[in-house]
Formats: sequence, structure tokens, C-alpha cells
Amino acid sequence: MSDVMTWGAMLAALGALGTILGFWTRYSDRITKAESRAQIAEHAAEEAKKKADAAQDRITLLDQAFALYRERVAYEYTSRETLREVENRLADAIDKLGDRFDRALEQRAHHQGG
Repeated sequence: MSDVMTWGAMLAALGALGTILGFWTRYSDRITKAESRAQIAEHAAEEAKKKADAAQDRITLLDQAFALYRERVAYEYTSRETLREVENRLADAIDKLGDRFDRALEQRAHHQGG
């Protein structure tokens, strides 16, 4: 009977060992796959960070270029506005000179005719 117990204990031990090996194999495979996915995700995150950094650099350059553009437009607008104002003042002055000249001619004609 002790032989039966020994064989029974041995079979139980082998069954437990098989269960442990099966468990370990299944979860080892899952762990390996999870580590592989984690490495892929880490690589993707690094690539995304590089792209985000590059995009941020482009945004900074575009912001600087736009600031220069705004400054140029403001300068040109101011220059055009100033030129327009000077032009209007000159046109008004010429009109006033024309009016004075017309009055002077009328007064002269009036004095000569009368």
C-alpha cells in the first residue's frame, strides 16, 4: 500500500508540476506579448513626442513670421493713411487757392468794368 501512496503522491506532484508549468507558460506568453506591446507603445509615444516638438517649433516660427507680417502691414497701413491725409490736405489747399484766385480775378474784373 505504501507503493500506491508513493505512486499517488508522485502523480499528484506531477499533476501539480504540470499545472504550474502550464500556468507559467500561458502567463509567460501573455507577459511577453504585453512587454512587446509596451515597447511598441513606447516607441509610438517617442515618435509622437518628436512630432509634437517639431510642430511646436513650426508654430513658434509661424508666430514670429506672423508678428513680422502684422508689423509690416501696420507700417504700410500707417504710411498709406498718412499719405492719404497729406494728399487730402494738399487737395484742400489747392481748392482754397483756386477759390482765392477766382475771387481775385472777379474783383479785378469788377474794378475794371465798373
